[in-house]
Amino acid sequence: EFTLTGKPVIAPGWSGQLDFLHKDYTSLIHGEVNEIHPSSVQKDMLVEGSKWFYPHDNHTQFMLTDVVNNYKNYKERGKKQKEYSIDNFSFEVMKDQIQEVISNYIPALPKKLELNLSGLSEIKIPKKEKVNG
Repeated sequence: EFTLTGKPVIAPGWSGQLDFLHKDYTSLIHGEVNEIHPSSVQKDMLVEGSKWFYPHDNHTQFMLTDVVNNYKNYKERGKKQKEYSIDNFSFEVMKDQIQEVISNYIPALPKKLELNLSGLSEIKIPKKEKVNG
């Protein structure tokens, strides 16, 4: 959603946002994926062996400073990211893509059928006799 403001985007160069952030229109921070520190482990949330993206501090500092010092250039890139987002990820575009997936992988959606039992005759179930005991 923020990309629709047309402002510069600074984001980690790893994870799901790379699906919709264009590398030429955003500032992606370098870093590496490593296991979380043992002190970060939290029951049922962050388990031992989980991995996390750790940005390189020097690159993060450089990107923040460069965006401030060269804002006009980054603003232009932000406008291009905005157009890229609109062209590729708007509600209408995503709706069309979902419809295409549905059409390709679900050839016919289930249809409601009326249940017609007019040909059946009534079945009489005998009553259970009382047993004295």
